[in-house]
Amino acid sequence: MFETEVRRMTVDKLLRRWPAALGALVAVGTVLGVEHGGQIASVVAASGFVYIAAVALGRPGAAWPAFGVTFVLVGPTTWTCWSGWVCSWSP
Repeated sequence: MFETEVRRMTVDKLLRRWPAALGALVAVGTVLGVEHGGQIASVVAASGFVYIAAVALGRPGAAWPAFGVTFVLVGPTTWTCWSGWVCSWSP
């Protein structure tokens, strides 16, 4: 009985922390995939904006609209357009 309860508590803890684990995995992948630090500067700035927006408004849910705003602001900086018609994305 005790072993089953401990196992269930461990699974519950892991399920609650999956976003942190996913974030750490993405961070490692990002660091390993860049050639120089300038490539991640916009990501770091956007992350700070999302965090500050959520804290300033006192609502964790405000992070999602803030993320949308940063996506709109930072996204076009990674697009390259030729002649105003042909565009490609380069992360």
